[in-house]
Amino acid sequence: MEKPYNKQEDLSHEENARLVLDYFHRTIMHHAMWFAEAQHQFGPEKAREIMDSLKYDYMCQYDEKDAIGRRYRRQDAIGTPYCITVDHQTLEDNTVTIRERDSMKQDRIIIEKISGIIAERIND
Repeated sequence: MEKPYNKQEDLSHEENARLVLDYFHRTIMHHAMWFAEAQHQFGPEKAREIMDSLKYDYMCQYDEKDAIGRRYRRQDAIGTPYCITVDHQTLEDNTVTIRERDSMKQDRIIIEKISGIIAERIND
């Protein structure tokens, strides 16, 4: 099994280096973190609704404090491997953005596929 450790990107040209707690996916505190863009009126309600439907299968937490970039950094620092963001587009087309901690890659996915995608990625 991989050992958890902190890694810091070499961002000497930037003020704020990104600190990441790199845990093996099955030993982490939270599998997914749910965000809602604060400026949208119904984002938080939708984010909580989606999270409530999956919280028995995954360790989840909800956060709406600060800007989205700060939320990502905060979750990187405690080792959360996936962040799911609900925004204005979610209400239009029933999709969310899932962001992977290690690669910082973001994908737009259909809400109904969240559980399967997280399960697949955690079990890799």
